[in-house]
Amino acid sequence: MFLDGLDELPLGLQAAALSKINEAGALAEVVLTSRFHAYKQALTGARLWRTAVVEVLPVEARQAGEFLLAEQLGDRRQQWQQVADLLVARPESVTARTLTTPLALSLARDVYAEEPARLVDADGFTSERELQRNLLRQSVLRAFPGPGGETARWWLARLAQRMGDGRSLSWTGIPVLVIRESMDLRLSVVAAVSAICLVTGGLVMSVLNVIVPVNQIVALCLMLTAVS
Repeated sequence: MFLDGLDELPLGLQAAALSKINEAGALAEVVLTSRFHAYKQALTGARLWRTAVVEVLPVEARQAGEFLLAEQLGDRRQQWQQVADLLVARPESVTARTLTTPLALSLARDVYAEEPARLVDADGFTSERELQRNLLRQSVLRAFPGPGGETARWWLARLAQRMGDGRSLSWTGIPVLVIRESMDLRLSVVAAVSAICLVTGGLVMSVLNVIVPVNQIVALCLMLTAVS
């Protein structure tokens, strides 16, 4: 049994979770993943019995280079070799500071598969955050090619915005979020069409020198927005 996200639980529940995992461990083998500081904090209130702790260490530059060079051939291997050499020779570079985790390395290998040499100068980005954001953005666009990529990126950005500073997103809350976003979008469309309708109606009446009751204009606008 694989359990992920101990560090996502509130502090008051982490120790209780370890106690329950101990009970489950009597019936099945359990693998628990967590950030180290959260696991250490949870151990102040409980502990896991008969367990081995494996700590994931930062990826070293030479290891990162070996990963990027694996299964590469020809000209593409030469370009990846430039990136691998950069990681060792210039650890202070944006690329070297960014490609220090398995996730970042995997994303970089996929995103820059066709033009690895662009990573030698960090593809023009001036900070780790900029390069990380580009890796994530491009990976979404590659996963959802065509117009669907921008749509997927928009929804992911909206999800992050709705979550704010929190790290939890309940699956049961996603349908509510979708409905809320659809309502917000529809209200925006209604407001825009209504404004255009009122302005256009006013201009037409002014040009034709026709007096039309305001309630009739509003009724017409409501009909148009209902159709939209």
